[in-house]
Amino acid sequence: MDYDQNRGKLVVVGKGAKERIVFLGNTARKALWRYLTARDDSDDPDVPLFANQRGKPLARHWLRRMLAEMGERAEVERVSPHRFRYTFAIQYLRNQMVRYYLALADVDAETAHRRASPADNWNL
Repeated sequence: MDYDQNRGKLVVVGKGAKERIVFLGNTARKALWRYLTARDDSDDPDVPLFANQRGKPLARHWLRRMLAEMGERAEVERVSPHRFRYTFAIQYLRNQMVRYYLALADVDAETAHRRASPADNWNL
């Protein structure tokens, strides 16, 4: 299994057998832990992390099909693995930018306060 539970590090093999490393957040790590503990074969290191009912690796077309069915039930159009990847990437970048701008705003607020502080500017 290509999952390091302690670090939340997951190795994902995509198209063309290209490996990608994904780090999971706390919510995803808890969900994956629940999934793994519910499986009978969780102690077998040779079993795929995500398997079909026969214990074989989950094929891409099945993942696409499951996502499409979930999208229909949720009344969300054009659900696909690519859309998930794109949406998560955009959300991640937005969160990083917000953190960066908040840090800048804190620095700017401190600088503005030092320049405009009435107590400092009264020359007492």
